[in-house]
Order: sequence, then structure tokens, then C-alpha cells
Amino acid sequence: MNLFAILYLILLLNIDYAFAKNETYNVGIIRSDKISEFTFKKIADELLINFNFHYYENYDDILYLLNTEYLDFTADITYTSERSSFLDFTAPVHTDLSYIFTKNKFNKSTVNKFLTPSGSTYHDFLKLQFYNKSFDTYHDIDTAFDYLQHDDVDAVIGNSGRLEVALNKGFKAERVSSVFDITPVSIATKHGKNAVLLDEINRLLSENELQHQVANIINKNEYDVRLKSLRQKLASSSVNINHVIQFKVEDLQQDGSAPINGLSFSLVKRVCFILGFKCQLVNGVDESWLDIYNDLDKKSIDMLGAMVITDSRKDKFYFSEPYYKPHLLLISRAGYKKNQYHKVSELVGERIGVVEADYFEDVITQLLPKKPLYRFSSQDKMIEALLNGDVDYIPIGEGNFNKLMTTERRILPVSQAKSISTEIYTGVSMAFQRTALGKDYAMLFSEALPLVNVKNVVNFHGLQPDWKSALLAEKKYIRLTQLSFACVVILLLLFTYYLYIQATTDLLSKLGNRRALTRRFKSGVKSECVFVYMDINNFKSINDNYGHHVGDLVLVALAQHIQRNWPGKAYRIGGDEFVLTLNKIEPEVSESFKHLQRFSFNIKETGEKLDISVSAGISLKRSKTTSLQDLLRDIDNKMYNNKTSKQN
Repeated sequence: MNLFAILYLILLLNIDYAFAKNETYNVGIIRSDKISEFTFKKIADELLINFNFHYYENYDDILYLLNTEYLDFTADITYTSERSSFLDFTAPVHTDLSYIFTKNKFNKSTVNKFLTPSGSTYHDFLKLQFYNKSFDTYHDIDTAFDYLQHDDVDAVIGNSGRLEVALNKGFKAERVSSVFDITPVSIATKHGKNAVLLDEINRLLSENELQHQVANIINKNEYDVRLKSLRQKLASSSVNINHVIQFKVEDLQQDGSAPINGLSFSLVKRVCFILGFKCQLVNGVDESWLDIYNDLDKKSIDMLGAMVITDSRKDKFYFSEPYYKPHLLLISRAGYKKNQYHKVSELVGERIGVVEADYFEDVITQLLPKKPLYRFSSQDKMIEALLNGDVDYIPIGEGNFNKLMTTERRILPVSQAKSISTEIYTGVSMAFQRTALGKDYAMLFSEALPLVNVKNVVNFHGLQPDWKSALLAEKKYIRLTQLSFACVVILLLLFTYYLYIQATTDLLSKLGNRRALTRRFKSGVKSECVFVYMDINNFKSINDNYGHHVGDLVLVALAQHIQRNWPGKAYRIGGDEFVLTLNKIEPEVSESFKHLQRFSFNIKETGEKLDISVSAGISLKRSKTTSLQDLLRDIDNKMYNNKTSKQN
């Protein structure tokens, strides 16, 4: 009976579990929030449940309905201690997807009045960030955009579902998370409700696959919305997409070629690709900045890839939104008046070099009005003047400085004057002609820049903060590589020499062998060269009577006897046959030859003493150079005659 009861309970549990799996839950999200909708659909597919979506204009309504249990879940909600009193949260799902909408590019210093969604946490969050700004909330996004359009407010915070509307109205949009370090968002439910399902959702989040998919959808959604808005603006503009846009970029290196890489060149080409424009680089070889600047001023080109915005330049050109903020460095010769100055305005008595018509010339001129400056046509010439001691300080962008230091094959004796403050409050933009067409280009390029991963491009072409260590490490690596290569060469030479010794040395006697003798006299034997051919008398009897190991020891003893008494070279050419050579006859040859003909050898095993004698044929001098083969034949006969006479 107990067994049947247990089976019945298990069946009931399975039925309840299956029912829970197919249950439908009510979800409240902000209208047009496609990301939250995608997130819940993925959860539904994984957990085999259903969600009904209810759309609202603000978070106040969603939070109220969650608290009254009309709704089961919501997403894109930020955790706060106040909310945790009536809501349970999952782990973070993704970064906050809200945007800051403005008429011009967002600038913390110029935005004074914010509108935030009713019921969101932005009101309190921004108050902590900006104590001196004013804040208000809105219930209807269209009303908020009207306020923004009429300059009643400076910025509106809205979710990703409002991005397309904002862009179509001509507003700028930046993710809140790119401007502020803001808390990520989660899924939430009524406190104490849906605990099992919340645990299952957390399990999915812990696998990271869902967050990865959501992040991809977020980026793709923003890209698609921005691209759609851009296409609409392009269609309504006066731009002819078949027109070839001629542009130039600053040439920082006088290397006999036009610049075909770098930050501004890469960005221009990428933006042109997104817009579908035909853009052509028309730099001449080693053009100066002044010439390039004048070309745009004279409307000889359509665009300049990089120009710092100044008030005076705004009257001459249209600019895209800035894509890079330059960091000005003041560079001096290494060790020059270190830490003596703290402001540029203190450099009244120093010689300062600048590139003519460059933005940094304007900066220095404003900070030191009426001060004579040393002007140069290029950065290379300005740096050369610093190295030669013709100027004391030069201004240069951090990216260009680090690029210079890493591309130079030597460590330049210059350093940054770190004690001097050089803060700059403007950015680098693409510049266009001051015409109606130039205005349209500036607007379209500004809209296209967010579709390029500008940060990655800047980092790729930009800053390597520890250039000196990097260069020293590179030089050390090169030295180690050269040392390793030298060691390998030496080892190869030693191995080659070892093989040569093995090939030309008799292993038993350690004298030269027949190959060594042949190599030495391959061109013949000169007439004055002394040659001796010798072998051991009765050597066969020694081998037969005492064994070959004793015979080998006798050969070694003879070799050592020759080395002690013969002033020239010696070779064992086979068996008991030896050849001795001397470059020319010397007075002591006769005495040496006499000592060679006889020596004693003791057999250690038996203590027996052998009296060893040799027979020899000698050739002291000839009338002409003779081949080695003929000479050996001649003295071999002499040795035979000598051996025969001894036997007789």
C-alpha cells in the first residue's frame, strides 16, 4: 500500500511540474523595448513556458502593477534597496540600455537640465553625479522630445526603443553606460513570488550564453537603427553619392611617399564605406600641413581627414563630430630644466618650435601672445631642430609622440616636460568646405561615425604609453637574437671543424691520415720539401707473437716517438706505414732522422722489452715540383732497398 501511495505522489508531482512548464506569465515592458522582449522569448524557449507581453509608457505603471501582482515579471530594471523591499531580482542580464538624447553632442559642462523617465532610478543617480544641475521627470516621451526640440531642456534620458524616433528627429544619442559608470539591469518579480522560476532564470544567466546573445542583439539593434536613420538622411540630402570625395590627411613623416595609413585615413575610409561614398586620397608626396590646410581653404579638396576645431576655423569650415581628443605634450631635450616650469605661460624666456598653421601653434599663441615662435613646415623638421638645440620646447600630440618613439630605430634624447600642465578642451574632427554640400557632408559623416568602432581604431593607431621600455625591450630582444644566431654559427663552425679533424686524422695514432696528406700536396710537392717514407721492421711478427692489441700500442708509441723527434708534419697512411714531411732541409734533420730509426717498447702485461727498428726511404731535394704519387713511389723503393740491405 505504501508503494502505491509513493507512486501516486510522484505522478502528481510530475503533473504539477508539467503544468508549471506550460504556464503563462505576464510581463510588463516599456513600449518598443525589443531587447527585453527578445530576452523573455529566449527564456521561454529554454524553459518551455509562455510570456504575455504588456506595454507601458513609464516604469511607474510597471512597478505598481508588479506590486499588485497583475504582472509577474519585468526586465531592464535597476536594483535599489528601496525596490528590493517589494521585488526579487535576478543576477544582472546586461548593461543599462538607456540613451542620453541631446541636440548637440553630449557635454557634461554644457548640459544643465535633464528629463528622466518617471519611475526610473536616473533622477536620483544623476543628482549624485551633478549636484548643480536641475532634473525633472516625464511620463510621455513625445512631450519630452518637444521640450528638447524647443530648448526647454538640454538632455532627455530614454530607453533603446526611443532611439529610432530620436535619430529621425535629428537628435544625438549616446548610451548612458558610455558616459557614466551605471549599474547593470536585471529581471524582477514580486517579492516572494515565482521563486523557482527565478532560480531557473538565474541558472540560464550563469551559463553566460543568454547575456552573450543579448549583447549581440543590443549592438546589432543599435547599428541597424542608426544605419536606417543615416540612409534616410542621405536620401533627403543634396549629396550626389557618385561624386568622388577628394580628401587629404596630415603627412607626419617626410619619407618620400604619400601617407596611406594612420588614424584619420582609416576612419575616413571606414565612414566612406558605410555611407557608400567614393573617397579618394589625393595627398602629394611630403606635403606640409600648411599646404594641405590651404587646399581645403581654397576649396581645392572636399575634406581634410583630421583638424582640431577652433573658433577661428569654425568660420572657414564645417566639422563632423569630434572623434578624438588630442593630448598635448610639451617635449624638451632629455634633462632640460626638469620640473622648473608648471604652466605654458611661464615659458616666456624659452625658444618654442611649432608646425606652421598647426592647431598647437594656435594654442601656444593664445597662451603666450606676442611671443616669437620658431615655425617649421613639418613635424620632422621641428623635432630635428629640438635635437640640434635650435629650440628648447616643442608641442606634439601624445599619439604622434609615441608613434615617433616606437618607429625610431634609436632612443631619441628627448622627454616629456611632465610638470607643465597642457590640458586641451577641444577635439579632432573631419573638416569640410564651408558650402551647402560641405554642411551635408559634415552632418552625414557625424551620423556615420557612431557606426564605426572609433575607440578600437584610435587604440590600434594610438597610444603606447611606455614607449621607452618597449623600445629597450625590442633592442634587447634583437641583441639576444643576434647573440643566439652567433652561438649557432659558432657551434656550426665547431661541428664542421670536428668533422674535418675526424676526416683528416688517423684515430689510432692521432697523426694526419692519407686524406690529409693528399689534400696538402694535391698541387704537387715542391722541390725543396723533405719527404721520409718509413715502416716498422718485422711488424707482422709482433702482431703474430704478441697480438694485434700490442701491435696497435707499438704504432701509437712510434707516432709519439716521431712527434718528439721530427720537426715537421707526420702522417700514418696505412698499417705500419708513415710519411714525414718538412718544408725544407734543416741542419738538425740528420740528427732527428737518426733518433727515429730505433726505439724501445715495454709490454706492460709481461714486462717484456722490445727493440723496435724502422726502415726508411728519404728524398731531400729534387730538381722540380713532383706529384705526390710519383714521389711516394720513389721513396717507397728507397725504403724497400733500405729494408733489404738491413736484412742482408
